[in-house]
Amino acid sequence: MFHLAHMAVLGWSPVMRRLLHCKRSVAPSVDRVQDGGRAAAIEEGLTAYVFTMAAEHSFFTTLAHVPPSVLKTCVKMTAHLEVAARSTADWHAAILAGYGVFQQVVENRGGVITADMTNRALSYDGPVAPTVATR
Repeated sequence: MFHLAHMAVLGWSPVMRRLLHCKRSVAPSVDRVQDGGRAAAIEEGLTAYVFTMAAEHSFFTTLAHVPPSVLKTCVKMTAHLEVAARSTADWHAAILAGYGVFQQVVENRGGVITADMTNRALSYDGPVAPTVATR
């Protein structure tokens, strides 16, 4: 869900682009720099770093904000990528959206997550409805 939050809120996730097979391979430099392995490694590293910091802060359930040092690190690590156009407020929204949904998924042991690219939002839509086997 953290990569989904990056995709929905920031409009950026080389990891999700790769998983969804929607890398921008028609533009070789964009494919190599923005959607390539290094950008994905940076996103994975940031996700791991933020997760470590979140664990130290009750996974952001008791805080209404993400520590400024975390946001600054996210901005610095992505300064050469297209997501550099996003503000620390955007990163803050993406992180809190991801952890808000994470908490709901953990509490409900699963569920449906919606990434709304138009409204730049990530939402939890409830547990998965049980399926009924038909013959």
